[in-house]
This record gives sequence, C-alpha cells and structure tokens, in this order.
Amino acid sequence: MSSFFNVDNKLFSTLGKVWDLILLNLIWMGFCTIWFFILFQFIPQSSAAVGMLLLFLIQGITIGPATTALYYTIVKVVRRERGYILQQFMRSFKLNFKQGAIIGELYMIASYILGIDYQYAKMLTNQGSKFGIIYQAVANAVVIILIVTLVYIFPVLSRFSMKKVSEVFKTALMMGVRHFPYTILLILLLGVSVLGVYIFPPAILLIPAPCCLLMSFLIERVFKKYMPKSEGNSEETGKDEWYLE
Repeated sequence: MSSFFNVDNKLFSTLGKVWDLILLNLIWMGFCTIWFFILFQFIPQSSAAVGMLLLFLIQGITIGPATTALYYTIVKVVRRERGYILQQFMRSFKLNFKQGAIIGELYMIASYILGIDYQYAKMLTNQGSKFGIIYQAVANAVVIILIVTLVYIFPVLSRFSMKKVSEVFKTALMMGVRHFPYTILLILLLGVSVLGVYIFPPAILLIPAPCCLLMSFLIERVFKKYMPKSEGNSEETGKDEWYLE
C-alpha cells in the first residue's frame, strides 16, 4: 500500500506528465493568442474585417517562438525530466524569439497569400481558363513544401543553432524529404489534430501539447542522425547532454 503513495509510483508519474501537458498547452495558448487580447480592444467595429486580418497576420510573432518552446519543453522536461515547465519554456521562447517570430510570420503571410491564390485559380477555372489549372497546381506544390517543412521547422529551431532563417528552412526541408516516411506520419498526426480542433474547437485547449509529444517520438529519431556523439559521462564532462538520451 505504501508504494501506491510513493511519488515515484508510475501512476503519480503519469499523472504528473498529464498535468505538465495541460499546463504547457495553456501556456502555449496564452502566448499564441496574446495579440488577440491586446489588439481586439483597439479595433473599431467599422473596420472589423481589416482588424481580423491584422490579428491573423500578427499572431505569427508569438506563435513561432511559442511552438518552438513547446517542442523544446516537451522533450526536455516531459520526456527527459530536466528542469521545470515554465522555466524551460521561457528560456527557449526568449532564446529563439527573433527567428521564431520571422518564421511564424512567413507562414502566416504565406497562408494568406495562398488563400487568395486558390480563390483566383478557382475563378479562372470557372471561366474555362487552362491557366487556372496550372496556377492551382503551382499553389498546391507550394502548400506541400510548406507542410513538409512545417512539421520539422520549429523542432529544428529548438535544437540546432543557425544564424540565418533560410538555413532553418533548408534543414527542415532536407529532413522532410530525406526522411519521407516519417514526414508522412508526422503530417497525418498533425492533420488529425487539426481536424479534431476543427470539428470541436474547444479541443484546442487539450490537443496541441499531446500532439507535439507524439510527434516528438518520430522527430527525435530523425534528429539523432544529425546530433554529435556523446562526449562521455556527464559527471566527467560537466555537460548535461539530455538531447542525446
């Protein structure tokens, strides 16, 4: 009976990880929606459409760094049991804020432009123009590239140090193409999660962190192929190589 109340008991350990995921999800949601609460009160009702567009585009400023921090914290704290949730989340958020914000904004802008492109292609197709089919095919190719890089890019940013955003994109695309079977599984996981939130919007309060956790089991397998070999015992080197475990 005493083992049941032991804090090292598997049940308590599992419950602790569940709580960590719930907390992480709330923190991530808070950072992703902060601009909505800041700017919503300043947007006049007469320009609601323009205001919502502005809110959509500006969300990328924090979505990028927050998603990077989400992956970093899930692997380091939830899986490797190093440090504390808020401490490690904020560490990664601050460290990767600049590049994460740029990448997040690029994805938001690209998704908006592609939305317009699809509408334009549909209009051309309805008018009987063959150019509409070509235009849509090009847009589809761009979407595929963006999705392939999306499942890797924020984890890559959380793990590897790169001076240029273009290097992060190239690395994410390279991994996505080179490890295509993993990429397909990652896209399916992400797609099912997005579909779940689409069908039941309140699920966004619970789904992102567990989805990121499941994706991390595949992504970490890919990362191990690109990580340096361990330098030895952590007690001897003084370095905690948690990412190599």
